[in-house]
Amino acid sequence: MVSATLLLAVSTLVPVPPPAPIPGDEGASLPPRDAESGEVYYQRECALCHGLKGEGTSRGSPLRRTNPYYGTSTIREGRTNSKPYDIPMPSYSEQDLPKKKLAEIWSFLRKESVSRSGEGLYNSYCMNCHGIKGEGGITGISLKNKQQVLGLWIRFGGGDDITHIETYMPSFNQLELSDEEIGLISEFLK
Repeated sequence: MVSATLLLAVSTLVPVPPPAPIPGDEGASLPPRDAESGEVYYQRECALCHGLKGEGTSRGSPLRRTNPYYGTSTIREGRTNSKPYDIPMPSYSEQDLPKKKLAEIWSFLRKESVSRSGEGLYNSYCMNCHGIKGEGGITGISLKNKQQVLGLWIRFGGGDDITHIETYMPSFNQLELSDEEIGLISEFLK
């Protein structure tokens, strides 16, 4: 105990020199936050929970193919009911995250290729809300044995209040998910 107290006292009296510069990096500095790209902003603010490329982690859901309208609402409002994640999602105002930078983030997250298997498509487009293998996830709505209505839900969505994840479903057009891809997702969920 005495040695730890002594070390603490000495460390507050002895100035610590700044770290040595990295060779070849003389005069380099970080860009101002308002000049950084959406990808850099994402890496700084989002990657810890949502993964380096939006793949998701144990702390936060995957974002790669999140509907931007729904995702933007979640970003602006935050999320306190984040099951199965224990960490609430903070809100980011337009001042914190301007529209242009947010659009850059969505573009960055969509660069990653999507597996064209039923499982890969499901994981990219559906798992964020409906959980692993369609068991219900944060929505509480299981997709198991819902093949007859799944295509309609995906194509037309449902609900009108985007802030209520339990009743809102975004729609996905033919360019986002083809009928064939919806069929692959349906087969995966059987």
